[in-house]
Amino acid sequence: MALSQKDVEKLLKDSSKAVRQEVLLKVISQYNDMGPNAFTIEENNIVEAIFSTLLKAPEKVDRAIMAERLQECGKLPKEIVLTMAQDSMIEIAAPILRYSPVLNENDLLKLVEETKDKKRLLAIAQRDPLPEKITDALFKKKMDVITMAILSNIGSEVSDKAYFELLKEGSKVNHETIQAIVDKGLVSVGVAEKILFCVDGDAKATLDDKYEVRFENKQLKKDLEKKQKQAALKAAELRFASKSDKKA
Repeated sequence: MALSQKDVEKLLKDSSKAVRQEVLLKVISQYNDMGPNAFTIEENNIVEAIFSTLLKAPEKVDRAIMAERLQECGKLPKEIVLTMAQDSMIEIAAPILRYSPVLNENDLLKLVEETKDKKRLLAIAQRDPLPEKITDALFKKKMDVITMAILSNIGSEVSDKAYFELLKEGSKVNHETIQAIVDKGLVSVGVAEKILFCVDGDAKATLDDKYEVRFENKQLKKDLEKKQKQAALKAAELRFASKSDKKA
């Protein structure tokens, strides 16, 4: 059924919220339709003008309906998407931040840089795919919940530089972070070596099976453990030599 002027009038002027929202759902459904019943270019323009008008209105429910039903729509104008992504209500912004294919890397970088709101950052951290530049920007926020969301996100790309930053405190790195990195998937030799230097004893035993699967080969694990033992022996020798010098 084509969009009629009567539908437009109902949507913009009807005082009944129920009627207006019923028509809004109908319009959004047809706007999303890519089949033979889809709107014409002219009708799309009318609908997008309606969306813009409703986004400026104070009615939260209308905006929430739009965000929920249009979150994965790829043909929405950028201006409309950004308006919803920056909405003051997180329940309206979050679906768009997490799912909208209209938001490109530059849009997301700007949105990350402009907010400290944990819920907004979390929605972006859960995007799939999530490019490396975005994960780097999110890591800089230094929020544990955001870090764990990135590491738990199958579609996120994490640079070696970011991994090294997460592991820089060595044995002080919490077990949950190390586990999340291991669960994330295959890591580079350098990152794998850093992980081995961050764990020991029971923690190493607990992660052993994970290492076997995720390191490039089993020999790599053995080589890295050998290096770790050699480093420990060298450190012990230096400490012993230092004590001997002091006694002399």
